[in-house]
Amino acid sequence: MRILMISYNQVGRGTYLRTYEFARELVKLKHNVTILADSNLKNSNFKSWQSHGVNIIEFPSLFNKYIGSGWDPYSIMSRINWLEPEDYDIVHGFESRPTVIFPALRLKKKGIPLVLDWCDFFGKGGSVEERTNRLFKTLYRPLETYFENDYRSKANANTVVCRILYKRAIEMGANQEKIRIIRNGYNMRGWDLIPKDLGRDFLGYGQKDFIIGYVGALFSKDANLMAKAFEEILQRLPNAKLLHLGRSNFWPKFSNQSINITGPVNDLYLRKGLAACDICWLPLSDIPANWGRFPLKFSAYLSAGKPVITTNVGDIPGLVNKFQVGITSLANSHSLAEQTLKLASKPEKIQFYSEEAKKLSEIPEESWESRANELLQLYEIIMTKFEV
Repeated sequence: MRILMISYNQVGRGTYLRTYEFARELVKLKHNVTILADSNLKNSNFKSWQSHGVNIIEFPSLFNKYIGSGWDPYSIMSRINWLEPEDYDIVHGFESRPTVIFPALRLKKKGIPLVLDWCDFFGKGGSVEERTNRLFKTLYRPLETYFENDYRSKANANTVVCRILYKRAIEMGANQEKIRIIRNGYNMRGWDLIPKDLGRDFLGYGQKDFIIGYVGALFSKDANLMAKAFEEILQRLPNAKLLHLGRSNFWPKFSNQSINITGPVNDLYLRKGLAACDICWLPLSDIPANWGRFPLKFSAYLSAGKPVITTNVGDIPGLVNKFQVGITSLANSHSLAEQTLKLASKPEKIQFYSEEAKKLSEIPEESWESRANELLQLYEIIMTKFEV
């Protein structure tokens, strides 16, 4: 099967990672897969290359501020023009921002069935409300809402990452019989466990430090929740450290030598950083933008064999409890701090949750390969019943 996957993100960031994991597994299952994504190239040419058999085409943006945003008009036209002579059996768009939906619809008009993936709630009530710039919030709200909502019913099928987005897709007019909840796989390939002491030596931590890990960007409200919880922990556990692996535009002004914000990291650095941790946080504030998410960092925590402490928001808390890979707290800083301190005093529970986390990442039915097979089943259904 010739499969085209379209991502609005830059290679290696955001939803592109979900797209790539699906693609890599589909290639292993003997399918031909191409991904279109954004690039930070400084010229007007696209770049074509392969990774694990996946064909990756990077398109530059005309304006730097639009890179990886899904709104750049130059990227839209470049993608459409590049696709003109191309032929595929199916196209899968990841989100429905302009750089994804316009090329995808162009192919649909040529008789190629369209699947849309939804893994972030962007529009009115969602992440657009978390923009700190009021002007941008006002400008983007109607655009995000239109592109997010209007095209769900126009796709031949929809994949969603969580229950809230499943319900919203139905409300948008999508055919319920052709909507599938397909979560991220819980395995990060090639992630053999790295000893904790080696991770700590790499980052300069002491072996007796209690290290809390967090991966990736976050909303401003989540950053405040995390900072306040850690401040409370530090008052009662002076050897606590907070390791933020990745970048963030929203960290509050909370200066403390016990906090390390690394900025962007490569895969090996990420693995060593997680190895150093005792537990990992998912401090999601109780906002709609977090209800409609299933952060990929959850898979990284499991694959690193780390207990997860998550606030009771979205689908992940139910899975944490079901598989006994950590504990949950209320969505406030005090509860998060209390639950973390409670677990810190029980090393035997940390060890138990660590072992269960690694086991979950190794269950075949919860792997990216299994998720890719779910995709194939959906593709085959709509390809036999395709209507332009």
